[in-house]
Amino acid sequence: MIPKKEDKSSLYKIPLKRLLNSNHPLYRMAEAIDWAVFEDAFTPHFYPDNGRPGIPTRVMVGLHYLKYSEDLSDEDVVEKWVQNPYWQYFCGEEYFEHEFPIHPTSMTRWRKKIEKVGAEELLKETIMTGFREKVFRKKDLERVNVDTTVQESLDKADEMTGDVGKIRQAFADGGYKGSGYEGEIEVHIVKKGLRKKKDPVKKWMKRRSAVEADIGHLKNDCGLKRNYLSGVEGNAMNAILAATGFNFRKLLRAFLRQILLWLISLWKRSFASV
Repeated sequence: MIPKKEDKSSLYKIPLKRLLNSNHPLYRMAEAIDWAVFEDAFTPHFYPDNGRPGIPTRVMVGLHYLKYSEDLSDEDVVEKWVQNPYWQYFCGEEYFEHEFPIHPTSMTRWRKKIEKVGAEELLKETIMTGFREKVFRKKDLERVNVDTTVQESLDKADEMTGDVGKIRQAFADGGYKGSGYEGEIEVHIVKKGLRKKKDPVKKWMKRRSAVEADIGHLKNDCGLKRNYLSGVEGNAMNAILAATGFNFRKLLRAFLRQILLWLISLWKRSFASV
């Protein structure tokens, strides 16, 4: 059944908004994400008036963002949620809760409902949030490095970012040959003979190896190292959700960096006025 909003108002509880630091990166992330996107995308997966009401969509989406950004199991993310008021606020809670929001097995059932297409919605929103908050720029999309294991994703990547920018060039190693890609993106194969290439292209070809470092972070920090989701669909979902966690971590770092720069500017002004 479609998730219903619960009225948790109380005269005896202090709202989390009054307790938390509004400059905290996770607090800012909660305000930056367009949660209505998920309501529109996932409501068709539930019966309108049959069965038990579903768990609020924001709770499930928020738990998955936290799970893959912290590389936690379903059980661990639910347990840590109870201990962390910022996590609760991020997932839409108005007051601090002392009970588990869900049983961990609900995470598995929810993933089966939204399928790979739903996981792509989570990934897309991290990209859209990055552009709205000016963490990402349009020119960041013009050239991308592509690993041979994700060559099929060029069409999907272009589809996800089509609203804010256009991928024009992709750089891959020799394993990309024969992939059969026929899209509009110009694919460059990194090989010997860079002297014949123009300087901008040469620069990006030299940077192609940087994708290996990102894959290392995806494996060690975002759950890509070992997939616990079953089947071919599970393999695809795990890779997409790991990328979602990677982007989520990048956005949190950007928010933290903005706060630090603001504090440094205040410190400089205070010394200048002495």
